Amino acid sequence: VSYAAEFSLPGETLYGLKINITEPLRGAVKNNNEDQARWESALVERRLAEAQLLADAGELHNGKEDEIIKRINIQTAKARASVHMLSTIDTLQATVLNSRLEASLSLHQQYISDNITEGKISASDRFEQSLELQASSTRALGTELEADWEDQIDDQKATKELEQSTKMLQRRLDDNSQRLNQLNGREPGKKAQQDKVQQKINEAQKLISPKNMPNSTSTRAQSLSDLRQALKLEREIYILNQTKKKNDRSILKSIHTDDDYNTESSGEEKSQD
Repeated sequence: VSYAAEFSLPGETLYGLKINITEPLRGAVKNNNEDQARWESALVERRLAEAQLLADAGELHNGKEDEIIKRINIQTAKARASVHMLSTIDTLQATVLNSRLEASLSLHQQYISDNITEGKISASDRFEQSLELQASSTRALGTELEADWEDQIDDQKATKELEQSTKMLQRRLDDNSQRLNQLNGREPGKKAQQDKVQQKINEAQKLISPKNMPNSTSTRAQSLSDLRQALKLEREIYILNQTKKKNDRSILKSIHTDDDYNTESSGEEKSQD
């Protein structure tokens, strides 16, 4: 039952089990600030995916939109609070998580906006504006975190932290590229979208190539800017893959595994220190 609840949406019988029992239980085993921040951010992704599925199905009505807006707002505030807590011990990792959160909110807001304009989904301007406000608040926190990181850290440590973050992102991009290669040939009708995804993977990989690490010609501020841009591209890739699966609840499962992958990758990086 708990597994089935993972795929439930607002208004369905198992949704209460999902948000009141299974998710809190999973969150309770996150035993450090970084894992907790990742989990709270993953829950924002879940709420956004639920909203997307309901909007695509024309079911954002009868109070569901109000519930979705409320839950996204509450969960995004929790995620920002967890990121801020993480920043007290690892400012760059907090900046990275915050950048991904901001990108997800902004990209979902753009998706909702475009599809409202084209009349493809059921959602109000109020929903779009709510996402825009949350993205703006998250962006403001990012600006604060970047300034703190610049002030607090020396060049040697900055280089090491950036290298660790870019390696983690590189693994994610490699994973996306591998999945894309598996799809090539099996879905010829989606070649244009697959080419678009591959282009974004290439752009992100170029941004985080070793030559862009801090050195005499590349400041750490520029390297951080490149990393943030690559993170946004990675989120675009992720959401492009989501939005082509209209009414496919497997995207809720993919957020589950995405969170697990993040945590495992983080652990690998730390174990190498």
